[in-house]
Amino acid sequence: MKHILLIIFFLFSQLSIADTYRATGTISRMGIILNRDNVDFIIINGFTSAGTCPLSSGLVVARFPNNDHGSRAYSMALAAKMSGKSIQLSVDDSVKNSEGSCFVNTLVIND
Repeated sequence: MKHILLIIFFLFSQLSIADTYRATGTISRMGIILNRDNVDFIIINGFTSAGTCPLSSGLVVARFPNNDHGSRAYSMALAAKMSGKSIQLSVDDSVKNSEGSCFVNTLVIND
């Protein structure tokens, strides 16, 4: 019985590892890489930790998926960058590209 409870505890603890992380700030950098899929990126000032998402110069790197949703989110981010507005960005550290980078989950332009 102890072994069954231990296994159940282990399974539930593994399911709770993934989480959503949010930050609000201005866009530090964003860019596209034309010769690979799912690697266009955005980096937000002050977004310093998001679970297992990788960092660049101490800031979280979020990737846009190579699909219509990613294109729309990239366009919104570009509009925010050009207008100097801050955004709220969230990532889920269980949703990553093949290189281990986290994808943008939500992007909101602030007033």
